[in-house]
Amino acid sequence: MRAPVACAALALCATSALGCGSSTPTRGAAAAASEEAAEETAQKKEEAAELAKNQETLAKIEAKQKEEETEAKAKKSEATALAKLRKREAEVKKREAEAKKREQTALANVRKQEEAVAAAKKRSEESRSATSHGNGSPGSSNGSIPQHVTE
Repeated sequence: MRAPVACAALALCATSALGCGSSTPTRGAAAAASEEAAEETAQKKEEAAELAKNQETLAKIEAKQKEEETEAKAKKSEATALAKLRKREAEVKKREAEAKKREQTALANVRKQEEAVAAAKKRSEESRSATSHGNGSPGSSNGSIPQHVTE
């Protein structure tokens, strides 16, 4: 029976010796864990900084895109307005040309009417003159009073 007791005592001493000697590796493990936690914290800070930088870059890109879209929309609106203006100007020119043509036609018609009136007046005068000279008596010299009226 002495052998099992000796084995148990030896095992107990070995275990207690390991327990006393293992306090240094625990401190090393704690230091390693602390170092690992510091690295992890540093990595998280780095990732957070990179994420913030990426978000800032994304915000700048989105702002630039929005500005470009706004400029494109403004250019399109300006082009549309300019096209409408040119169309209106063309319509105004067309109406002015039509009005000028109508005015010229009206003036030509007035001239024709004036010429027709003048021609009719001239014919009438010629007719009167021919009538008074053709039916006049030898004693009538002025020709303004027809002979049949005085008789």
